Amino acid sequence: KIPAVLSLRTLGVWEKPDQVGGNTRTFAPKHELFLHLAKDTAIFDADAIRVPYGARAAQGVAKKANRVGGWQPNVLGARQGNILRVVGDRHTTKVLGRTQTNKHPCIKPKGLLETLVKSCSSVGGIVYEPFVGSDNLKEVCGLLERDYYGCSDAQEFAC
Repeated sequence: KIPAVLSLRTLGVWEKPDQVGGNTRTFAPKHELFLHLAKDTAIFDADAIRVPYGARAAQGVAKKANRVGGWQPNVLGARQGNILRVVGDRHTTKVLGRTQTNKHPCIKPKGLLETLVKSCSSVGGIVYEPFVGSDNLKEVCGLLERDYYGCSDAQEFAC
């Protein structure tokens, strides 16, 4: 059953580095907003989605550790910001060098969904999708050992 009281935790942005398109009379859509709604008691596992330090960031972290006494960087990496830069699956799985068209108009990359599921649920937890689309979230939940429940918009939330 869906919790009755949810509060907005974060307004996030998915930056689509591979997205070009739209017509020439408007801006090309390169960003998509997402809302993180949750109960007050819901978990958020920032460590599950930490970003490993790159070579340059590691140098900056080392300088800060020397400058600030007693401060130690997290061994898992930096905290993930609310702007997620994820390339779409169709651009990473080209066939004969060509980008594939999606069967679903609003497909989300599995990498993006994996980040969201890891941060907002634990192993054995439940992920609910009110508008089932491409089944990518169902696949990701299976790989990450989460229970998945989804409704299609045609069911009018009857599940």
